[in-house]
Amino acid sequence: MKGLDIIDERAQGLLDFVDKFRSLTLIPTLTLSVFSVKELLINIERLFASDIEMKNIALSVDVIPDSLRLTADKQLIEQVIINLMTNAIQALETKPERRIKLNAFTDYQGKTWIQVADNGEGISEENVDKIFVPFFTTKEKGSGIGLNLSRQILRLHKGKIHFTSIPGQETVFSVVF
Repeated sequence: MKGLDIIDERAQGLLDFVDKFRSLTLIPTLTLSVFSVKELLINIERLFASDIEMKNIALSVDVIPDSLRLTADKQLIEQVIINLMTNAIQALETKPERRIKLNAFTDYQGKTWIQVADNGEGISEENVDKIFVPFFTTKEKGSGIGLNLSRQILRLHKGKIHFTSIPGQETVFSVVF
């Protein structure tokens, strides 16, 4: 019976692996639209409102200009920001003072930037080259697909995702179009 339980557990693990792998390879085609970046970030703020309040996180949203618009697949970009927000919230778990900033702006070249910054634990030097690798995770219950999937979504948009991290001080993920 113990052997059957182990086989069943491994089968479940393999099914879970296959589902996660499929989500990496089945990125849909883009459905482009023009939308307000501020509205997108306000919706993200609302989505995470109870988590933010429960975990006593100071969240700020700053979009310059307020009228900033983006042409992209809104649902996919929303998923990227959700992934980054989820990671930011998890990075704050051990911090007594918790802050997340959602920023958006256009740079001097006309590129649109959306940033998720937190004052959490940061990304260690040994993990810097691994965080976009499929299934790499430092979290006990993480799947390791969020950042890789986000990178793929940005590539579809001919954009980029990158980060800077000073462990223990600040990590900033930037999505650039």
